[in-house]
Amino acid sequence: MELVVSGDNMDADLVFSIKNSDHNKIYVVRDNKILFRLKIKEPDKDKYDSYDGELDIMMDGIKNHPFDNLYFQKDNHKEKFKKSIYKVSWHGFSYNQNGNIKMPVINLKNQKNQKDLEIRHEGKIKNDKLFPFPICSLYIPKNFFDNSIKFQKIQDGIPKDNIINVKKDVFSRIDFFILPKNYSANDFFLTLASLLYLISDNTLFSREYHGEVRKLKKYHPYKSFKNYRS
Repeated sequence: MELVVSGDNMDADLVFSIKNSDHNKIYVVRDNKILFRLKIKEPDKDKYDSYDGELDIMMDGIKNHPFDNLYFQKDNHKEKFKKSIYKVSWHGFSYNQNGNIKMPVINLKNQKNQKDLEIRHEGKIKNDKLFPFPICSLYIPKNFFDNSIKFQKIQDGIPKDNIINVKKDVFSRIDFFILPKNYSANDFFLTLASLLYLISDNTLFSREYHGEVRKLKKYHPYKSFKNYRS
């Protein structure tokens, strides 16, 4: 399974591996300041009688600062969530726990890390349905005008491969997608489904928005998440 990252006005040469739990985070950084963090890990299998899926993904923005705007993508429109949300967790697996079947879920959390809302998927993706599954689109403003924001600085020791540096003084957008297990981005481009992304207004893979896709060198011999640069 691969995590695909694409976007405008970003400079990213990244490869991710959940095998090394010390470096299973992706940082979006501008001017050495952390704007967004995405953590990838395998689910705790011991909690469930059985499960189908591979990933937990946790996301948070600027420390102690809520997302300015947060939207759900519905079938044909976006719906804004009105409460202040500081963290989002996406659990991309279904499971059986004490006879109860639960579908994949998105949790929206407040500053105390408590769930304000739980959104469950209506079903799960079948293995024969090949397409990049969208996790989120991150919009970064050109400037932050709130002087009370105290940014965390990126720490020494974090591999450069785990850092997405976005350009200064520009608006940026980054899309996070997951490809099914055993499929690469190159495999996907050989399918008819890829045409939907080539002709759509989504920035992922879009030639109109400089969507050149370039495969990077392999970083880890185990299960890894590769980034494709746009």
